[in-house]
Amino acid sequence: MRIGAFEVNETISALRDPIAVATLRPWIDAGNVGTLTLRRLRNALGARDLGELVKPGEFFDFTRYRPTVRYDGEEREFVIPNTRISYARRTEGPDVLFLDVLEPQAHAEEYMESIVELLSAAHVKAHWRLGAWFGGVPHSRPLRVSMSMGQRQMDVKTRREVRRTTRYEGPTSIMSLLGPQLEARGIENNALMLQLPHYVQFEDDHSGAAAMLEAVGTALGLSSDVAEAIVGMKARGERQYEQLSRMVAADADLSRAVESFEQIYDAEHDDREPEGSALSPEIERFLGEVVRRIDDGQDRDD
Repeated sequence: MRIGAFEVNETISALRDPIAVATLRPWIDAGNVGTLTLRRLRNALGARDLGELVKPGEFFDFTRYRPTVRYDGEEREFVIPNTRISYARRTEGPDVLFLDVLEPQAHAEEYMESIVELLSAAHVKAHWRLGAWFGGVPHSRPLRVSMSMGQRQMDVKTRREVRRTTRYEGPTSIMSLLGPQLEARGIENNALMLQLPHYVQFEDDHSGAAAMLEAVGTALGLSSDVAEAIVGMKARGERQYEQLSRMVAADADLSRAVESFEQIYDAEHDDREPEGSALSPEIERFLGEVVRRIDDGQDRDD
């Protein structure tokens, strides 16, 4: 059946009180955290295909999202980039709708309208976006996932409102306009977001994905479903960060910068001022250069 720009099968009308879990690539998917998490969730819950865009070329530039070629035995096939929808049935709790969303380069308004129409047709109660970005956090401390429900910042475990707010100004995605459209249809628009250390940028950050998977399990009541996947992801992430620790130890400037990040992190989470005096001019210059590199990278991504 056709819903907006999507072709989906009839299962969509039979889902039970579904929640939607989505990623947005390439925006806000640092370390492929959202992508890795969504993949593990689909595998853990035994997700099945539901549908995809009928004509993805109406929305995507295929010189930016390249089609790929692969072989299935002796048969050669092309894989065209697309926004794909899948679902998982659960014996207890709501069913889950998965959206692996690509950021559009054209006709964004029609694209968003189609997503909203699809979620409305499935009678989705809440939409959760998963993502990560590179920021000034140390790899030597637990990676923390922030949760927003509507305009409120919440604690993942207690679901109590916290005072931490963001006043970010700068580049964003046109897909940020999806939230108000969902809320206008009575669909909760929520997010789980994670900061990763910016001084090293793994293509696949498994520590970040493990932290996100754990947060998703807690927030959405899926902990028992993803427990095994978290263990495997954590082990891979620990190996990555052990290698990173060795790299940091071998670089005196980077070691001092990481120590500064640790002081800031500890103060923020312990409600205490960092020990010692203000950051040295050398460290401040180093951090300023890192921020400039991140900003330049974001501008290129846009």
